[in-house]
Amino acid sequence: LSFTKKQKVDTDSQYQSDNLLENQTKNYKAEQFVIASFLHKKPYVLRIDINDFVNNKFKDIYKYLLANNFPIMSKIFDNFDCENDAEIQSLINYNFDNVKKPEEEFVGCISKMQLDRLIERQEQIAKEITTCKSDAEKLSLLTEAGEISKRILQKKNLLNKVG
Repeated sequence: LSFTKKQKVDTDSQYQSDNLLENQTKNYKAEQFVIASFLHKKPYVLRIDINDFVNNKFKDIYKYLLANNFPIMSKIFDNFDCENDAEIQSLINYNFDNVKKPEEEFVGCISKMQLDRLIERQEQIAKEITTCKSDAEKLSLLTEAGEISKRILQKKNLLNKVG
């Protein structure tokens, strides 16, 4: 999925623009596909960590889905402003016909979301190491950084296979 501007949803189709809006995250399209897949109860969905989401609206929707055992889509209308919220409309009207291999796309989107979170944690560890005074703590941070590096490499390899 490409990371593009928020979609304006029409009853028959979806439109995309080329520019990011300020309120959209880097992985907006990946998160959108994942949440739309959950809402539409696609057979390939796997539960994921809530922290994999950066977009707060998608995170809120996922929290709601988790808390309510993934209810039918009509329940979303009871708890969110679906009529006036273009982001939620885009999820409800998501066009899965444009996705050639949805299972692979889902795995790729999840991997991309997780990869960015791992890279963010790796950067935090690097900062912590520079200010760390204890050798034991530094060793612990270096060990964690090594583990994260392995996971980052695994995610990158998976993304290369998926496309």
